[in-house]
Amino acid sequence: MDLFSNPEFIRNRRAQLRPGRVLATLVTVALLCFTIGYAIHANDAGSGDWAKTLLVMSLSFQLVVLALAGGLACGLSIHREKEQNTFDFQRVTRMTPMELALGKLFGAPLFSYFIALCLMPAVLVGAAVAHTPPSFLLAALLILTLGCVVLHSLALLLSLFSPRGGTGVLGALFLLFLPLMMAPAFGGNQASLAAAGMDRPAASRARRMSCPHGVAVGRLSGMSRSLSDLRSPAI
Repeated sequence: MDLFSNPEFIRNRRAQLRPGRVLATLVTVALLCFTIGYAIHANDAGSGDWAKTLLVMSLSFQLVVLALAGGLACGLSIHREKEQNTFDFQRVTRMTPMELALGKLFGAPLFSYFIALCLMPAVLVGAAVAHTPPSFLLAALLILTLGCVVLHSLALLLSLFSPRGGTGVLGALFLLFLPLMMAPAFGGNQASLAAAGMDRPAASRARRMSCPHGVAVGRLSGMSRSLSDLRSPAI
């Protein structure tokens, strides 16, 4: 059975992607992207790195939306069915267990995928202006998507084995805090993402600014250069 003809996927699509909700989300995300992009460009101070910052920020927003919102939706999908006593009725339908699992895996976080899709224009604009190689952009999006699918599968598995009652929410809370624990590692690699297409001095500045003491190190290096210039005799 095709995924788009899966009854569970169709049910989630009709419930989540209503025309009014889709239009409101599209306008809201477009206004937020325009406002954030304009603010980054205005505070660029002529360095020309605003596009790389926009690219990294857009990818970070996609990670948060897909990991947090999508993982929470998958973590609560089967648990809600158990609470409403409708999961047993779904199991006796003509759908196979694989079709039911795929319908919930890609249907429960469908609205999160839509929000991530709305962020794609900001990603493409940042990548185009920053002259990011297409292979790098495709690899980043592929890793992001596959990683979130694995996370959603884990959320669905925890939701399947969660007992009825309030204890079943523990799996969803675990999935809620798991991406937050992964955020420092992702933040440490922001300089590597932004360094795609940079020259070596710009990449070194980005790596220095990404560390916790990067600002202080940059200021100390600037002061040392100023002192050396003052000590050198004038010609």
